[in-house]
Amino acid sequence: NDARISAVDAKVMTEMDGIAKRAEIEKSNTLAYDAVCNSNGSPQSAVITELIASIDSMASSTVVCNSETTEYAVSVGLETVHWCVDNTGSRTARGTALGGGEFSCQ
Repeated sequence: NDARISAVDAKVMTEMDGIAKRAEIEKSNTLAYDAVCNSNGSPQSAVITELIASIDSMASSTVVCNSETTEYAVSVGLETVHWCVDNTGSRTARGTALGGGEFSCQ
């Protein structure tokens, strides 16, 4: 079971990296991170929507997604920690999920 849990966590972390990469593409295209989590009336990127759905189907909790024009942060629970990615390039473990309006993994 530990190997299966580790494999699921690794897959979730890879999908989260995909969100971070797609967020940078969205910013390049629109000059904003609004499409990461559909903020400011901007629809969420279809690619990010698919990644979040995939993560939600595997993870121990649902994805928390916060974005605004100039920043974003996304977190999800793994077996023992929450994995977080944000616009500063952070990809890190943290003890808790992001709160509403929290835009940094730190």
